[in-house]
Amino acid sequence: MNFNCKNYTAMKITIIETQSEEEIFLKSALSEHELYITPELKTEDIEQIKDNEILLGSVWTKVDANLLKQLPGLKYIVTLSTGYDHINLDDCRQFGVQVSNIPSYGERTVAEFTIGLMFSISRNIHIAHHRSRENNFFVDDLEGNDVFGKTLGIIGLGKAGKETAILTKSIGMKIVAFDVFKDEDFANNNDITYVELDELYSKSDYITIFAPHNETTHHLLNKQAFDKMKKGVRIINTARGAIINTPDLIEALKNDTVKGVALDVFEDEKNLIDNNTESDAHKWHSELMKLNALHTCHIASFSKEAQDRARQIILDNIDGYINGNLINTL
Repeated sequence: MNFNCKNYTAMKITIIETQSEEEIFLKSALSEHELYITPELKTEDIEQIKDNEILLGSVWTKVDANLLKQLPGLKYIVTLSTGYDHINLDDCRQFGVQVSNIPSYGERTVAEFTIGLMFSISRNIHIAHHRSRENNFFVDDLEGNDVFGKTLGIIGLGKAGKETAILTKSIGMKIVAFDVFKDEDFANNNDITYVELDELYSKSDYITIFAPHNETTHHLLNKQAFDKMKKGVRIINTARGAIINTPDLIEALKNDTVKGVALDVFEDEKNLIDNNTESDAHKWHSELMKLNALHTCHIASFSKEAQDRARQIILDNIDGYINGNLINTL
């Protein structure tokens, strides 16, 4: 894919907490600009970037008033993600800082990954794979379930939720969905029933989560929610980890209310990445790995095709800012 950044007016740009391949790409694509790149923003970096006008950050880059007041030159932030719960938008508005995200680049990619996780926990593929690596071929406890004819509950019928619905309909699943904003035309055209959360919990054999993380959805799936679910439900989360109360999930797995869970995201997962063995996240993860839980490394949108699309949008966002034609603003 040929990436195109149309305007090369030199800007001072800070790049924080990107993956190595992303850093290589940005160095090349933004070579005409003055770049300051750091894997983690430290106090000693602030003096170097206080006059930089643009900041590119990942989902780990927390932006709030505390940071903004130290960066008087900052005018524009591009988060290298769709989600933006790591950015306090009210604080940004107060400091006159515009924010853009990557709103649409990997919905089908996430949907494909979500269905892969669903098949794995339905047929115990993750457990069988782990055993075979250890030359253990005991199968008596690995009987799974077909997904055909089962009911999938989708929490958050946005772009990724819709792609998942289309794919799962093709394999014979029934769909119920909950969303604050309802697309009745899409639901009617795809035989999807909108329901309230309690009904979704009680009817669903599988539940997938695509909602954003905010004050309303924080720990949305907790003990009270698990107690309302059909016994033996399987849950797949490719949204944000903190939508699930992890200790409550562990208890639901132990008492077989939840038969299996697949998580691409994890509550307070930065502590897992940093290998903070004293953190709650590390303790929760260790406990979950003793149960019927599959955990991947936040890679649902990490395909070559999706990353190529996202990278072009990053450049388009920067071009829009430089040319006075902001796009994808939050």
